Amino acid sequence: MNTRKIHTYFLKGIHGRKWYSHTRVHIEKIFGPDTDVFIEILAATSPNTSVKANVSKALKAYRQFKDNEKFSGQLPIVLNMLEIIRLNHFIGQEKPFGGPKVQAFSKALKGDLSQVVVDTWMLRAFDVPNATPLRIQTITEFITKKAKRFGMRPAEVQAAIWCGIKLSQKRKQLNNIEPFESFLPFEI
Repeated sequence: MNTRKIHTYFLKGIHGRKWYSHTRVHIEKIFGPDTDVFIEILAATSPNTSVKANVSKALKAYRQFKDNEKFSGQLPIVLNMLEIIRLNHFIGQEKPFGGPKVQAFSKALKGDLSQVVVDTWMLRAFDVPNATPLRIQTITEFITKKAKRFGMRPAEVQAAIWCGIKLSQKRKQLNNIEPFESFLPFEI
């Protein structure tokens, strides 16, 4: 783990530290009482997907959810998660769906900023080839310690690192990266 490189990503992406809380505000404006269900669907459709594709897939699944249609157009594992989400909301249960990344992403967007979302970009930031429980735990503990040191929440530190590596890897300037909310419709 190259802590200098991670710190560089953190500083480069510090502007994005409030990504989860800002994104939730935009989602609430559009989805109102359906905010949490849309967040769950967004998390379920997020693995190995760009932000733009994630939003597109989530909107399609949300419409299928609202119209009580069969979910389609997703990977089989995503279809399974979407069915669990539907079941959870229709019978009032809280069965977990998805793995650690999906669960942490959903919780962070719902306001639990103690979460650390370890996705492909975070694995790259930490020079980790793939996710294992031990690697996820190590990254989570590192970020949690840094958050305490900086007087921030773990999800904020993670979001800053995520923005920083995206900027570094894509060699884009801040004003050339479209924010998440630019992919959301103004109304549903």
